[in-house]
Amino acid sequence: MSLLPDGYLDDAAAAVAAAADEAELAAAERRFAGRGSAVSDLKSSIGSLDVADKPVAGKLVKETTARIGELVDARRAELARAEAAQAGERDRLDLTLGGHGRRRGHLHLVTQVQRELEDIFVGMGYRVV
Repeated sequence: MSLLPDGYLDDAAAAVAAAADEAELAAAERRFAGRGSAVSDLKSSIGSLDVADKPVAGKLVKETTARIGELVDARRAELARAEAAQAGERDRLDLTLGGHGRRRGHLHLVTQVQRELEDIFVGMGYRVV
């Protein structure tokens, strides 16, 4: 007697592994362990089963739900590690980029006057030697 469809856990494992983000992972978890799933349907129909089949069905529901939960938790941890690695790459200081573009301090007053005078005389046609 098959209480769950053949390959149900394999399909759940494939859907969980294929989830690229938290939203897809939650959707896969709802699809295979949430309301309306085969596990949920089996759980709600345990009362109508034969007395001998009830413990087997209950154990199957519990094991299947626990296994899907383990798969989801493992994938969630993988996604968190990948996100943390990307955040670490983003936040890492790249010393090859150079400075911030702001200069510190200022030129000495005599140097500023000298450069202004050079600009004035170059503008009049003289050369700085």
